[in-house]
Amino acid sequence: MLMLATLSIRVVIKEGILKHSKTANDQAIISGEVEEIKLSFQDLLQKRNWEENPKLIVDEADIYGDENYGWVITFKRTGHPYRMFSNGNIEKEFQEELVSASQPANIDELSVGDYVNYTYDLVTEDYIIKAKYSGLKSDQTIRQNQTKLKWRILNIDKEKGTVDLISTIPTTQQPIQIDGPRGYHNAVYFMNNICAKYYSNQKLGITARSITIEDIENQMTEAGREKRNATYGQIKTYEEDLYYPHHYAEEKGAGIDTDTPNETGKAQSELLRNEPTVQPYNKAAKKLTVTNTGYSFSKNDGFKEGIANLIFPGESYIVASRCVVANSSSATFAVYAVDSSSLSAKRLGSSYLSESFISLWTSTVSGALCPIVTMNANMIGGGEGTENNPRALVVSQ
Repeated sequence: MLMLATLSIRVVIKEGILKHSKTANDQAIISGEVEEIKLSFQDLLQKRNWEENPKLIVDEADIYGDENYGWVITFKRTGHPYRMFSNGNIEKEFQEELVSASQPANIDELSVGDYVNYTYDLVTEDYIIKAKYSGLKSDQTIRQNQTKLKWRILNIDKEKGTVDLISTIPTTQQPIQIDGPRGYHNAVYFMNNICAKYYSNQKLGITARSITIEDIENQMTEAGREKRNATYGQIKTYEEDLYYPHHYAEEKGAGIDTDTPNETGKAQSELLRNEPTVQPYNKAAKKLTVTNTGYSFSKNDGFKEGIANLIFPGESYIVASRCVVANSSSATFAVYAVDSSSLSAKRLGSSYLSESFISLWTSTVSGALCPIVTMNANMIGGGEGTENNPRALVVSQ
């Protein structure tokens, strides 16, 4: 009887929907679709009493996801996508609701820390990181963040007329894991690709990327830069412990079998290859020269006003930038990472390696991502810039 009653309610809902306007913004249609998802979720809860692994079923809708990650439900008749979490909470995801008639704000009216109502495309495809590229023993599956990210202004470039937005929290869906020389080679590639896939907006022509060390250093005060420069750029040459990630030889500051480091070469946040590489480590014949680029930096060590809490939101993430720490007897190859109060280098491997100690190249770094998007300042409109009243996007119709 209960299932029949639910079916009858659905019929009434569908009949009601057909009587209303077919436009994407018709609130009656949206309300009906949300109610239908709720009824389907109640069906799922009931089925758990007699089925081992029941599936969510919504009539005339495509469904992606599961109880672990939540679901994306897209109605075939309207194309409206909705995200439902495992607790039954629902968010509507279609883009039209965020198009604003607001006029552009003057760039001088914008402030670092302002909330902006940026929205990214809904993506239901998995991103697979192959084990042969990450340095791990198994593949990783990454998905779009289940909780919708909010965005604040990190940087305003008045010369270029652009604004950088940073997500208020790192991604929380699944951490990315990287290990050893392959993790070192491919970290920047994967982190930027994942951000681009899941947090871009094709309609607005905006491509997301991961935060880099340059984003962070650009917000340091002069006093902060002086502290950072205490060990930064120091050159160290080793005549023992001569292992290094294969493509490190192409980086600025590296020197293989020479005392003189490269003055040109790949920067810390540049791709080493346009595609992932499986190259492991190499060994210099006589000497290995490195330039120290790794350091630790506290949120209280010197940032411009209003910046520290944007870069250190209280949750950890990895930065899409490689670094090298020149220790007294060996070099550490790493990526930067941020925790609740500091920036530091996270070890992926060491120049100290022998066939007996191959495990020294199995240092795994695991963490969330922190997306950044750059847009023209004239795409940002009115609003108080607060969390409850963010600045609107100005989108050409």
